Amino acid sequence: MINYWIQKTDYSCIEKNDVSANSLLTAFNQYDWDAELQAYDEGDESKSCFAGMGISVDGVLLHICPSDKKSLFFIYYYLVEGKWLGFIPFRKSSTHHVKNYKIRDVEKLIMAHINGEKEKILSIKETLKYSCITG
Repeated sequence: MINYWIQKTDYSCIEKNDVSANSLLTAFNQYDWDAELQAYDEGDESKSCFAGMGISVDGVLLHICPSDKKSLFFIYYYLVEGKWLGFIPFRKSSTHHVKNYKIRDVEKLIMAHINGEKEKILSIKETLKYSCITG
């Protein structure tokens, strides 16, 4: 089951439950992120937050926040399974945070999350926002 919410800069949110992948992608692509970014820039920082979309798939969470027109940051919340003392199974929560992810690749990220491709998401590293050539 896919559930999502869009958190606005003013902390209000829109929630949708049991949606298709297509409707989720449409919601992300059609949302006015530019207006949210402008509201954040112009607002009182103590009364506003980064706007973003949270996507829950079978209890695993991906939170995506556009940073500007070309990039976003995301936080992936997932479970790690292990064995304590080598034989007692346990689970612990962990997070993977990536800044400067290209917004043009957001559909690939969302689909990897929907398809349960944890290792693919964990392999994503921060990309440099700017590059320079030195001589």
